[in-house]
Amino acid sequence: MSPAFSTSVPSHFVLLLLLLPVPMPLADCANILMISPSLSPSLLTSMGRVTDTLAETGRHNLTVWIPQLRPLTMTGTKLAHRVIRTDNLSDAFDRVLRTSPDLLDEEANSFRERLRQDDAVAEWCEGLMQRKEVLYELRAEQFEIVFIDLIDLCLVGIAHHLDIPRLALLSTGPIPDAYNWLLETVLLGPRMNLWQRAQNVWQYAMSLYSQWRMFRQENNAFRAHISPEFPRLEQIAARRIDVVFVVSDEFVEAAAPTLSKVVNIAGLGMSKAPQPLRPAILRAVSSAPRGAVLLSFGSVSETVQMDQQKLANLFAAISHFSDFAFIVKVSKADTFSRNLVKKVPNIHLFEWVEQTDLLAHPSLRLFISHSGYNSMIESAIRGVPFLAIPLFFDQLRVAKMAEYRGFARILTKSDLLSVDRIKEEIGIMLNDKKYKSNALRLSKLHRQKPNPPEEQLIRWTDFVLENGPLKELIPESAELGLVEYFCLDIALICLAIAFVILWLCRRLLGALLAQWKRESAGQRNDRKKVSKQLIKED
Repeated sequence: MSPAFSTSVPSHFVLLLLLLPVPMPLADCANILMISPSLSPSLLTSMGRVTDTLAETGRHNLTVWIPQLRPLTMTGTKLAHRVIRTDNLSDAFDRVLRTSPDLLDEEANSFRERLRQDDAVAEWCEGLMQRKEVLYELRAEQFEIVFIDLIDLCLVGIAHHLDIPRLALLSTGPIPDAYNWLLETVLLGPRMNLWQRAQNVWQYAMSLYSQWRMFRQENNAFRAHISPEFPRLEQIAARRIDVVFVVSDEFVEAAAPTLSKVVNIAGLGMSKAPQPLRPAILRAVSSAPRGAVLLSFGSVSETVQMDQQKLANLFAAISHFSDFAFIVKVSKADTFSRNLVKKVPNIHLFEWVEQTDLLAHPSLRLFISHSGYNSMIESAIRGVPFLAIPLFFDQLRVAKMAEYRGFARILTKSDLLSVDRIKEEIGIMLNDKKYKSNALRLSKLHRQKPNPPEEQLIRWTDFVLENGPLKELIPESAELGLVEYFCLDIALICLAIAFVILWLCRRLLGALLAQWKRESAGQRNDRKKVSKQLIKED
């Protein structure tokens, strides 16, 4: 094994292979590569659930490759045969996060910040393609299919360079995005008024610019470091992707047109019975007469980086609900929050919370969250009402979607300036039964739908392995140019015809008008002659 590969194999899985019969020899198993960049623990967890679900079938040899985007140590998987890390690619994304505005500031999700993040990912991408020894050894493995965490099309280009014949994407957002723009920095939902629709059109145009800008950087990098003839990433994505697994639920997302190759797998791994809670969390959950509330800003957002006044307002508001125990996830270095709530009996701070298992506890009444996609889906599947405080990325879109489905309300960053506003929203969520009813409805729909996520993932993976590449699922639009896709040629012809018709009408009207003028002039002359004749006769 090359030094470029930093691998780790779970010992309990090796023991399992030794003790249990395997359905087929390892040599006959599909050789699968999972590419999972370390952007956030939640994304690593999503890819880990996919990996472990496929590993449990016993039919595949799974390798997880983690190109470091941020310095995270977790892998997300327990059952992968091999985990490969490629570190020290670029610290650009971490630099952006360190120098970004306060997470509770409106500027944190601005278009300018999005462009900075795009540049950081493009720099990371270029660093990745310069690690020739890693790419060479991965290519030599001759993987049969690759799963890519879709944070950017860079990894689609890497998969193409590795010459892997089948390509599957994992996305944590709906595809296609039916109503909203890709930058997702404004609260827009499926139902919009005139002004919001105008915003949507404008921001969609800005998203096209953002995409074009990023594709240009990465396409230039591939042609500089891999090959001058390397195809454009947009072409590879349109023509090479066989299936897209989306951590989405058709009953939570707004109904919309989609593609045949898009498969929803939200709730993967959540059909199993929840694990027992740690004693400390169990004591906290059971410490209040009316139940518990979970407050978490996710795995990327650190409370130590948040505006202290807004945090203080949030804690002041929840301290008024003394009949409820608030389980709050905070950063390890967040001494401000610890000192603030030291003498507040109904607030319990933890550095880590087993979120999925806690949401399944019968005493949990509400989930106050940053509105990450995984958090929202887990809340819906567990039937828990959801109070969203969206910060950045897709969290604004996710918050509006949860609100649209009727099991959530939204607290904006500016709302956190008012303790009374926070108290009002929490009070509504805890006392209005319609939110719980709608959450339970979504939970039931997810449990009883005829296409459970585990089955979808396994069957589609086997199908692609057996029959891929699936060129039959490439939409015709992938082969169309801009002119054909938007029917600009037809529009131009229609405009030309309309122009010719208008020109002919103008000429005809002009001729008729001239004829009328001539006839009118002639009639006037005739009348004058008659008048003169009559005068002479008199």
